[in-house]
Amino acid sequence: MRTAVQIAAVALLATLACASQRGPVYPDFAAAAPPIAPGRARLVVYRTLYTEPMGFDAQISVDGAAVGTLPPGTWLWVDEPAGPHRVDSPLWPAYSAFGNQLPTQPVTVELPPGTTSFVSVSLISPGPIEVGLQPVSIGQAQNDLATLEMAPPADALE
Repeated sequence: MRTAVQIAAVALLATLACASQRGPVYPDFAAAAPPIAPGRARLVVYRTLYTEPMGFDAQISVDGAAVGTLPPGTWLWVDEPAGPHRVDSPLWPAYSAFGNQLPTQPVTVELPPGTTSFVSVSLISPGPIEVGLQPVSIGQAQNDLATLEMAPPADALE
C-alpha cells in the first residue's frame, strides 16, 4: 500500500526526469527519497541495460501484488512492512501462451525495518524467455543502479 508521501515523492521526482517517461536515475532518487516509515522497509528491484531481449518488459510482483514493469535499464521501488516478502515475475499471457516464456523461480527477501534491500532482474533467452531474480548486496546494487532510470508508470507502457 503506497502512502500519500510516497506518491508525492514519486510525482516530485518524476518532474526531475528527462524528456522520456522514465524517472530519475537511482542516485538522484536515493538522495531525495522520503524516509522509510517505522516498521517498514524499502525494496528496490532493477534490470540493467544489457538484458536481452530488449523488447521484453519484466513484470514484477511482491507477495502476489503487481508493483510494476521493468524495461531494460530501469528500477522500481516499494515500501513494505518489515519481514520476509516473495518477489516474482508473473508470466505475460502473450508470451507464455505460445511457450515463449518459462515460469520464474520467485525469491524470498528479508526486509529488516528501516533498511533498503535490492533484487536484480536478469533474462535468460537462448530459447523461451526466463526471468531470473537475485537478491544483491547494497554495494553491487549501487554500482548497477548508478545510471539506471526509474521505470515509467504502468499506464505509460500501455
